[in-house]
Amino acid sequence: MEWPLVGRRQQLDRIVTTLASAGGGGLVVHGPAGVGKTRLLAEARARAAARGCDVRWLLATSASRAVPFGPFAELVPDDVDPAQPGGVLSAVAERLASAERRVALAVDDAHLLDAGSAALLQHVVTTTRTPVVVTVRDGLPAPDAVIALWKDLDVPRLPLGDLDPEDVRAALAGAFDGPVSSSLSDELARLSHANPLLLRELVTAGSRAGAFVQRDGLWVVAGRLLAADSLPAVVADRLDRLAGPVRAGAELVALAEPVGAALVEELVPAEARARLDEEL
Repeated sequence: MEWPLVGRRQQLDRIVTTLASAGGGGLVVHGPAGVGKTRLLAEARARAAARGCDVRWLLATSASRAVPFGPFAELVPDDVDPAQPGGVLSAVAERLASAERRVALAVDDAHLLDAGSAALLQHVVTTTRTPVVVTVRDGLPAPDAVIALWKDLDVPRLPLGDLDPEDVRAALAGAFDGPVSSSLSDELARLSHANPLLLRELVTAGSRAGAFVQRDGLWVVAGRLLAADSLPAVVADRLDRLAGPVRAGAELVALAEPVGAALVEELVPAEARARLDEEL
């Protein structure tokens, strides 16, 4: 099933406007896991690119923390030594300032940036006219330089929450490629708490179980949406697809939350942490 981007029109317009701005500035898009921050930023990037803006996509992961300036690698000149942070900051800022096309930065999961990359991000915001939009997941620790964006530099924050009922219905209609009954939409919204990621997982699980049929052009429920244990069945189905170390990391975070990033890095292998970032 293809899941359309629904709702979020005001948020999307604001992100596109920020990325395509010729005067610099920034925006911090934040929200809990699964609300679609990455998807929204990717769509905004495509729309800003259509306006002639060169939007560089920078992805931070747990694994990239081990590589100084890893997410910014494509922007660091080859003749600059990453072991000299001051030189990296100056070189990247100069490169952005001298670019022939308008350049903007889209930084996904900025809370996972290594210290050098976080400092570089702050440096770009304060010393250049390069627009920057970052996503940050609520409830997770972030580097001081990232927190400083909104705490000290007054970079605006844009909260992203769960879908409203109309957006849930539109998302389901797009996924099913046809209208859905009110009862189906309401029940899936209730079970998923209108969280886009969980909504998708519920539909996937229900489709596998043959729980949906089309009657008179309308998709309706034809069977049990979930197993007897209800919502945990969907979570278990997702976990069962994960490799052992990745599942162990997910269970650690779920059971021990809140758990510090240092402890996760100590107990969960880097490759497993990277896979968890992709899953979430």
